[in-house]
Amino acid sequence: MVNIIRKTALAAGFALAALGLTAASAATVTSTSAALTSSDAGYSWTVDFICSPSLPCNASPTVELTARAVFTLTTVVINASTVSWGINLVLTNTSASGVGGALTAMGFNTDPDAVLSGIVDSAADGTVFSGGSGGAAGIPGYQTELCVWDGNNCQAANEKTMTAGEGNTMSFILTTAGLGTLLTFDNFAVKVAGAGLPQSYEFGGTIPAPVPLPAAGGFLLLGLGALVALRRKQKSA
Repeated sequence: MVNIIRKTALAAGFALAALGLTAASAATVTSTSAALTSSDAGYSWTVDFICSPSLPCNASPTVELTARAVFTLTTVVINASTVSWGINLVLTNTSASGVGGALTAMGFNTDPDAVLSGIVDSAADGTVFSGGSGGAAGIPGYQTELCVWDGNNCQAANEKTMTAGEGNTMSFILTTAGLGTLLTFDNFAVKVAGAGLPQSYEFGGTIPAPVPLPAAGGFLLLGLGALVALRRKQKSA
């Protein structure tokens, strides 16, 4: 009986791998933060930024503005006294076509604080830089410590912006001091300004709920459960 269940469990594992369904990551993700461990290389999470009448931001009248950031932890290198976290970021102004305003900056915090290096930008016009909590580089109202895209600081709009439908891909290294192998991202915020907007808009982002198991995976698990039941019946006969 034990052998039958063990073999079936192994078969389930191989079948899930064949469908690209793997065990849950060690990452701890909530609606406002993502905490990654050194074993989470390859893990991705999405942050959605929404400013609307139902989710108003800082200005009135409120307009419909949206943006999306997709983070991927690509590598983790543990050194003698530091940990280097490789990050890939896809940032997009997802506002509907014709909506005024351009995405000028996106900011976030890390815990522990990180030092930036190794920046590669697909369009060669974005930047990533440290701001410091409450410093000049913070997005107003959010005190973001790290900022991306805008060329000067998170409070200034310039030619390095994204209008509706535009996006950009960047990669960089975040290095944390000490031997800790946990890195938390939170306090996500964006700034949208210019292009006919009455003023700038700054608003926070949230992480959508994890995507449920695909339907094919659910059917597979049901089938495997039926197989276990059948084998039990055969064993007891």
